[in-house]
Amino acid sequence: MVSVRKRGKVYEYRFEVATVEGTRKWISRSGFATKSDAFKEGAKAYNDFYYNGTKVQLKENMSYSDFLDYWIDTYASFNLHYSTTISYINIIKNHVKPRIGLYKLWQLILDYCKSL
Repeated sequence: MVSVRKRGKVYEYRFEVATVEGTRKWISRSGFATKSDAFKEGAKAYNDFYYNGTKVQLKENMSYSDFLDYWIDTYASFNLHYSTTISYINIIKNHVKPRIGLYKLWQLILDYCKSL
């Protein structure tokens, strides 16, 4: 859901994305002259971010970051060598989480299915 608020002389929209490690994350943009302009742009951004033009909702709301943590704990630490696991943890922490960790798992699945 998109919320709009006044920040000084301009309006800002914001909406919540998937939580990462229990911390709430938000996407926001500011600089709109009117409240209705901010809401319209916020609604477009919300739909682009969550649905990519489709109206399909999956039940899984886990963020990709949390899924990777789960994968490290349940699979990698038991089935891979220690040094490989440490390398994966560092790659995930430094490269994957900052770029796509905030997306929900179902969003990535939808993007993958569209590319087929």
